[in-house]
Amino acid sequence: MVTFYLDTSAIVKRYHKGKGSEVLERVFELGGHELATSYWSVLEFTVAFSARTRRRELSKDAFNMVISRFLRDVLDRFAITGVNDELIAQQLHWQSSTHYPQQTAYNWPAQ
Repeated sequence: MVTFYLDTSAIVKRYHKGKGSEVLERVFELGGHELATSYWSVLEFTVAFSARTRRRELSKDAFNMVISRFLRDVLDRFAITGVNDELIAQQLHWQSSTHYPQQTAYNWPAQ
């Protein structure tokens, strides 16, 4: 079974529409896979939406609705994992060897 690990920025796209939201919705609609996140992401998600509420970008009712939906998804859809040095090292290795070409000073894109 395939496991999709979603960090905070990915999870936010499910509850706040923007670039990448449609891709994440497809991941949620697909069957035959597991979704994983960390306790850290659960905390960051809550803090991010709390800050939007304090800045009055989001009403308290909307905040409660988003948090309720998110926590329901956490309980029903996600495997929660701890983040440790080994997991980070594995992911860094996988990302650098599989998804991105090695960057050097000679082929780094100009800003």
